Amino acid sequence: KIANLLFEQNKLAATLGSISDGIAVVGNDKKIMIANAAFNEFFEYPQSSAGKLFFEVIRSRKLNARIEEAIKKGDNLRFEETMTTGKICSIHVRPLKDEATLQGILVVLQDVTEKKRIEEIKTDLVGNMSHELKTPITIIKGYLETIQDNLDNAGICKTYIQKALENADRQNSLINDILLLHELETSGDFVMEPVAIREIIAGCVELLRSKAADKGVRIELPEGPHDAALEQVKGNKFLAEEIFFNIIDNAISYNNPSGSVTITVTSREEGTFVSVRDTGIGIPPSVIDRIFERFYRVDKSRSRATGGTGLGLSIVKHAAELMNWEITVSSDRSGSVFTVRVG
Repeated sequence: KIANLLFEQNKLAATLGSISDGIAVVGNDKKIMIANAAFNEFFEYPQSSAGKLFFEVIRSRKLNARIEEAIKKGDNLRFEETMTTGKICSIHVRPLKDEATLQGILVVLQDVTEKKRIEEIKTDLVGNMSHELKTPITIIKGYLETIQDNLDNAGICKTYIQKALENADRQNSLINDILLLHELETSGDFVMEPVAIREIIAGCVELLRSKAADKGVRIELPEGPHDAALEQVKGNKFLAEEIFFNIIDNAISYNNPSGSVTITVTSREEGTFVSVRDTGIGIPPSVIDRIFERFYRVDKSRSRATGGTGLGLSIVKHAAELMNWEITVSSDRSGSVFTVRVG
């Protein structure tokens, strides 16, 4: 019997220990009877909490008050609480009864921090997307109403038709970027193969030369050594093009008049690196971590003036993750440098 009891006790301990949710049973004497490791971790309690008064272990005034309430009234409670560690927990306090007699309180804590973060991102995304899609439509509608009121004035009609077309193009770009970002987030079918990194960068530069010329920005792409490591890297051509096109496009859009964009490809012991350096407005250190978020703009007025959708760097981030490439950013008042470890 003792052996069987020890086996059941060990089995219960192993089961509780393998559960990521924090679980504890508090007796009527307010002492913790059983608690798993996850429960102690929620409160950063470094040792076993069994036999301790619950308020000696639990660092949450609200949770302690609810446990007291459950012990006195036998209530079944569900609520959320932010712990001192910063984690957001969904908490279930449930009475354990033997017929009508209260034997103790079961406390279950589930970490919902990531779930809450994702919900917040989704909420922000819907709000931002609605705003971004609505703005061009509102502008186009205003231009069309102006044209309708001035049908006999060919000059005004021509001007406002052109502006309406520009905003239609902006909305089309936004929708295309949203669809591309969705494809990157949901698809795992991108084939990894050797790609000619210099050739891809040169193609992106060629596509963007006219935009750079219009802004008076020079694009410098030094030839450098042509060894195999620099010519062929492991990746996906489509994803690589999206990464370098968006980074170089941003370097042009946020540059200063008569500025420059310098692209270098180098091979180091750690791998092959592509750096895109601009002489633009720079990125404040406090927001560098946010620039890859959807619709985040450092300079909103300038982004809208350049026709940016606010999704370019999000596309860059997801494309790089799919190929296991790494991107780092540094910036100061003299400009920004985006460095991509490829392959």
